[in-house]
Amino acid sequence: MPEAGAVAAAHAARRQVMAGVAAEAGAEVLVCWSSGVQSFMYMDAPCYASGYRSRARAALVVGGGEPVLLVSPRLEAPRAAARAAGCTVVGADGGGLVAELARLVGGRTRGPVAVCGTNLLTGGDADALEGALGRPLVEVTAEVDAACARSDAVEREAASRATAIAEEGYARALAELRPGLREHELVGMLDQLMRELGAEDNFLLMSASQHATSVNTPGDRILEEGDLVLAEISPGVDGVFTQICRTAVLGEPSRALVEGYELLRGAFQAGLAACQPGVPLGEVVAAVNEPIVAAGFGEYCKPPYMRTRGHGMGLGSPKPQDLRLGGTELIEEGMAFVLHPNQYLPTVGYLMCGDPVLVEAGGARRLTSAAASLDVVGC
Repeated sequence: MPEAGAVAAAHAARRQVMAGVAAEAGAEVLVCWSSGVQSFMYMDAPCYASGYRSRARAALVVGGGEPVLLVSPRLEAPRAAARAAGCTVVGADGGGLVAELARLVGGRTRGPVAVCGTNLLTGGDADALEGALGRPLVEVTAEVDAACARSDAVEREAASRATAIAEEGYARALAELRPGLREHELVGMLDQLMRELGAEDNFLLMSASQHATSVNTPGDRILEEGDLVLAEISPGVDGVFTQICRTAVLGEPSRALVEGYELLRGAFQAGLAACQPGVPLGEVVAAVNEPIVAAGFGEYCKPPYMRTRGHGMGLGSPKPQDLRLGGTELIEEGMAFVLHPNQYLPTVGYLMCGDPVLVEAGGARRLTSAAASLDVVGC
């Protein structure tokens, strides 16, 4: 785990980058908004720039003075102060958060005010803030996302810890996997294990069947011999999410299943090799698809049989977005995302095979200690 000084320095550097984005948009002050609901599908800017993971509405004000973190309810202020080194923390209750935010921002600048996280800012809050300030807000969410697309050392370390937790939790769950368990029992076990290992959040999909068309949320289904257990495991540490995609079979796998999974493992390796700085995302997707198409399953390399070949994750920018054929966004050094050739094959059903990767100067590497493989559980 990084030293407190290194973490505080990373947050200060992130705030500086975000303030630079606001300045380029002609604004001296930037308001970063959070709804209190973390997800790897979008950036939580206050958490990214302060270290405080909110439980309700929060806003971070950067520029025009020392950074100020506004949190709600007021009783959250002590916890926020313990996490947000380098920021003044102010607590507010209910609608008082927007009023306090407007007062603070109005005292810092008479000019334009930039805002990011507007996808999390309700229409009522946006209108109230604009009305109190007497000027429109300058939208810079996309620009902040782009500026924060590269993970720093602190974020990468948290992603590595989260990945290790995902792997260990899954390994322990495999040891308990057997016919007779219900899907939700297995997921509850896995969630508890990963929280004991240090995960502060989890997004879990896990389901079982003899021939699935996708992975689903867990239900009451009782596991049987011959089932394929599909798992998408996404724990978070210090606000940073990661994801592994795994497939286990209860009992002896068929030859078709073994061959199908090896096909996806090969597709993953092909995609990993293509993940080079400067390469368009669409080329990575084409590399993943190539061995699957060559095996005669080309018609299944598109919806509804598969949705995407991966997506961004982490604490900062969600870039890259979904890895889709034809995508023109360029891969950058420092990007971290999950690469997953999850795929329906008519011979065996849906299979999951994916790992988080980090793009470095010489190419991408897996953050997992071992590549995804078909896990066989004896009955």
